[in-house]
Amino acid sequence: MPNITLNGETVSYRVRRSTRARQISLRISPDTGLEIVIPQRAKVAQAEIETMLRSRTDWLLKHLARYQPAAQAVSARYADGSSMPYLGGDYPLRLLTGRGKSVRVGLEADYFRVHVPQSLAEDARQDTRQDALRDAFGRWYAQQARAYIPPRVAEHAARMGLRYGRVSIKDQKTRWGSASSLNNLNFNRRLMMAPAAVIDYVIIHELCHFWEMNHSRRYWALVEQYCPDYKMLRGWLRTNGLLLQL
Repeated sequence: MPNITLNGETVSYRVRRSTRARQISLRISPDTGLEIVIPQRAKVAQAEIETMLRSRTDWLLKHLARYQPAAQAVSARYADGSSMPYLGGDYPLRLLTGRGKSVRVGLEADYFRVHVPQSLAEDARQDTRQDALRDAFGRWYAQQARAYIPPRVAEHAARMGLRYGRVSIKDQKTRWGSASSLNNLNFNRRLMMAPAAVIDYVIIHELCHFWEMNHSRRYWALVEQYCPDYKMLRGWLRTNGLLLQL
């Protein structure tokens, strides 16, 4: 990964090209670190990237410092005895080596039981094991979300007198939920890591967009009507959302 020195600090980053990107942008996350996202066919010189990074020095150092504890927590996961969150609780992992060709995840009363194939357990490449465990947990959270979230949507929508279309569970990087003009709803599978009250807040947040496709005062008044504690729950998500990572 390339590096750049900003105010005496060495910062690593990676460049990623995207077919969806329309302009150069910066992204920071605990799992990928600092990314420079560039449109797929754009011609961007290295000097241009470094100039952009230096122009955002204060912003970058501030946000990288904020993400560092979350990044350390994510990197320490998927080891025997480490923990993963589910519905607001932390559950330790018990890794068991056995037969099979894929990692299997199951939640017991107070811990995650994780079956790891013998071939994977003996693989000397730690990144390979980590990726396999991350993928398995991603599938598990998505499965839980598909079972848990749609009934909660139905309950809140009925209470609010709203009709909705499709409810989808997705692997979203930056959004916890979204609502379309066709009244379809998308939710992030990582929401299952958050407390139930936070999940309800996100659902109500998106349903209120059926009335107001913005974040005006009128919109937030609607959210408060159906979720009186929304400020506290939104604050929890802003503070702890960085740790809800795979």
